[in-house]
Amino acid sequence: MTTDPTPGAGTATLTRHAPVLPVDPTGLDAARHATFARLDVVDAAPAPRRTARPALRWGLAAASAAALTVAGLTLPSPGDPAAFAG
Repeated sequence: MTTDPTPGAGTATLTRHAPVLPVDPTGLDAARHATFARLDVVDAAPAPRRTARPALRWGLAAASAAALTVAGLTLPSPGDPAAFAG
């Protein structure tokens, strides 16, 4: 990284890139009003109805977990040797 030997060169660069005030307050106000108008329209829409029953979903999930557990415990794995009683 090189530095500029001229004193105050960095300050001039920063001053040149500084924002000029005021920063368009009418444009910001218009954008704020447009945003709130859009939010008011979204809030006015009715909430969608839920058609799925949560109890049914939880019951199906529990039944699936139980079936997988039983299948995993009862089915032999291919790597197990045959058991012989002597």
